[in-house]
Amino acid sequence: MSPTEATILVVEDDIAIATLLDELLVDEGYHVLLAGSLGDADELIAINQLDVILLDVQLPDGSGLDLCTRLQANPATSDVPILLLSAMDRSAKFVAQGLDRGGYDFLSKPFYNDELLARVRVLVRLRKMHQRVLEQERDRAMLATAGAAAHNLGQPLTAAHGLVNLLLRTQLTPSQRQDLEMIDTALRQMSKIVHEIQEVQHYKSQPYLEDDTSGLEILDLQEARRPR
Repeated sequence: MSPTEATILVVEDDIAIATLLDELLVDEGYHVLLAGSLGDADELIAINQLDVILLDVQLPDGSGLDLCTRLQANPATSDVPILLLSAMDRSAKFVAQGLDRGGYDFLSKPFYNDELLARVRVLVRLRKMHQRVLEQERDRAMLATAGAAAHNLGQPLTAAHGLVNLLLRTQLTPSQRQDLEMIDTALRQMSKIVHEIQEVQHYKSQPYLEDDTSGLEILDLQEARRPR
């Protein structure tokens, strides 16, 4: 994830600070969204895939820590790193409370620009690492599923193919022979697919249908069998 691919939500009601943060982050190549309240933040979180959130603790309609708690409880947002910002309480107890409720880091206002940007870069890297782990877990799960399916299908297909071959050696009407040969061809195709599944080395998907906008994807056997 390069900076231009990272989306950062800034939740800050102070217009001057929000503008400063917007300019700093945009100059670094980030895509920035601004919210001046918890309500605005909730709306943006619901419709955007976020990589990092900069969250002021004191907001007009409530505490940023309440938002932390909600995000932490939601599986869709629980892994989004949150940098808490506060100009009020800077005590160790308050910082610990913020971290316990879902914050990843804490920075007091006023802050040094370079320090803030450095902390954001760390959180973006953390987000990237977490997404990579999720992708690897998905790959392992898909490979395990494909392997199990291929194993379970292999033996019945072999038995069915053997039975068809035995029947083809018997006295058959032309129609019966034609039907069995069609079945034999279909079984050979299925066995070929099972063999290809067994050779899958990594997960690679493709759209279920050409020009499909549903988002439904299936395993791309040809690409998945190629070494990375």
